[in-house]
Amino acid sequence: MLLRHVLTPPPTTLPRTVRAGDVGGPVAFAELRTSRRLVMLAPDVAVLPGASVTRTDRLVALAARIPPRTVVGRLSAVWVHTGHGDPRTLAVLYPPTAHRPTRRPDLRTHQATVADDDVEGLGGLLVTRPLRTAVDLARHVPRELSLPALERLCHDGLLDTARLAACLRAHPPGPLASESLDVVAELAALVSPRQRPGHDT
Repeated sequence: MLLRHVLTPPPTTLPRTVRAGDVGGPVAFAELRTSRRLVMLAPDVAVLPGASVTRTDRLVALAARIPPRTVVGRLSAVWVHTGHGDPRTLAVLYPPTAHRPTRRPDLRTHQATVADDDVEGLGGLLVTRPLRTAVDLARHVPRELSLPALERLCHDGLLDTARLAACLRAHPPGPLASESLDVVAELAALVSPRQRPGHDT
């Protein structure tokens, strides 16, 4: 280990999301993290201490791990929008017309049809919008995981429970639809005393 890696602060012209190549390699990156001159954001990606992290920053932090022609969704979309959750596991949606992305230990893939209005992003990096994210959570993610994530979306003003319920009622009736509406009823009871008018963009 070179002493200069310990003593040299990160360059002042760093991008908002920092990788090892931006600071001279893995050794320098590790030392800057150890000395708290960088703060981890996602696997192999850090930010400067005190940085105000945005949705775009979090999406860019996942960029190298997102398979082609997929959309970040479910719990990973909640992390992009709010910072809630663990970015070490990445959930993506892929269309029925595409092959399932190659399996990886850190990747969860889900086949889904996603409309243009359901996504937002930066260039080729796409994430489901909060409302579509919430619909997927209520329908497909276990309640013990979906409820805290949905509550965070509401807390951050990104989700309105009445609109979520209306979207879920538009799906065909059945056990899945009934369960998802139960989740939203529980969510509404949790957030109703403090829910602010939200938006889903």
